[in-house]
Amino acid sequence: MTQNRNLSFLADLLTTSGVVNITGGGTGQTTASAGFNALSPITTTGDLIVGNATNSATRLPIGTNGTVLQSNGTTATWATLSTGVTSVSFGSTGLTPNTATTGAVTVAGTLVVGNGGTGLSTTPTNGQLLIGNGTNYTLSTLTAGTGITITNTSGAISIAASSSGGAQGFVTQFTGHSTPPTLQSQGFGII
Repeated sequence: MTQNRNLSFLADLLTTSGVVNITGGGTGQTTASAGFNALSPITTTGDLIVGNATNSATRLPIGTNGTVLQSNGTTATWATLSTGVTSVSFGSTGLTPNTATTGAVTVAGTLVVGNGGTGLSTTPTNGQLLIGNGTNYTLSTLTAGTGITITNTSGAISIAASSSGGAQGFVTQFTGHSTPPTLQSQGFGII
């Protein structure tokens, strides 16, 4: 019986011209693309061909919207892409994640001095300066002495000295801001 099948198959092969049917070991088609499609297990746009546990070609249907193709260690599967931030480390910067959202992390906290920050979380008022205190910074204003007037404005600090007799060799008014200091009276001092 096996001999008859082999002879029958051989006879089909020898007498067939043109297209070899799938039952005869062909594709039943006349072009490579049509032949591939005739043997392919895919049925829907987006389907993939994957090897199954017996190393046969199998159809993996297209995944749902928002899923990604991944390996589970055995085969290809569709999975939902995890969103958001699962782990953030800012080391010893003093910053911490405030929210974990898709695509971006909102950061809260204060950047410490050792990482380029001020270590302060308050907004300075007019005339306040960063004053080093040995380990961090403190916001403070200048203190006027006898005969000195200090005026704090937005972005500037004006220092003026009252003189009784116009002493030479002393600065009588100094204004510091984004432009270089200017000397308001004659004498020696900051130029």
